[in-house]
Amino acid sequence: MFPVHQLAVWLLMASIPVMACGCCAGSSPKREAEETARLQKSCDASHAKDCGLLGVRYANGLGVPKDMARAYAAYQRACDLGDMPGCSVVGYDFEAGQGVPRDLVRAVSFYKKACDGGDDWGCTSLGEMYEKGKGVPFDRAAAIRLYRQGCRSSQGACDDLRRMGETP
Repeated sequence: MFPVHQLAVWLLMASIPVMACGCCAGSSPKREAEETARLQKSCDASHAKDCGLLGVRYANGLGVPKDMARAYAAYQRACDLGDMPGCSVVGYDFEAGQGVPRDLVRAVSFYKKACDGGDDWGCTSLGEMYEKGKGVPFDRAAAIRLYRQGCRSSQGACDDLRRMGETP
C-alpha cells in the first residue's frame, strides 16, 4: 500500500480538472499561496471538494508547510459536507494517529460512513479493520463482504479477497 495522503490526492484529483489544483509543474510560490487562499475561501464557503484539496495541500506540503493537524481539519470539514473520500481520509487519520490522537473506534466509524456513502476505499479500509479485529471484533464474513464492495474500484481489495482464499 502507498501512503494514504497520496491516495487522497488521487481520489480528489480523479474527480476534478487537474488545473483546479494549482500545484502543477512550474507553479510559482506566489501562485501556490494564491491557490491555497482560494481553496481556503472556497472551503469556508462549504465547497466539500475544495476542503479535501486543501487537506491534500497541508498533508503533502504543497505550497504550504506540511501540517497534519490542518490537513485533518480540512478533511474533517470535507467529510462533514458530504465528501465520502474525505471521510475515508479522516478514518485513516484516526487509524494512524495523523493530526489527531489514534482512535481505532473512531476510525471504524468514519470508514463506515464513507463506505455507506459509496466510497470503495472506505469499504476496503473497513474490511481490513474487521479482518484484523482493529476497533471492532474480528469478523471474517464482514471483511469479505466489505472487500467485495471495495473491489468495485480497488485492485487492493480484490487482492485482499484472493489473499483470503476468496474470488473477487
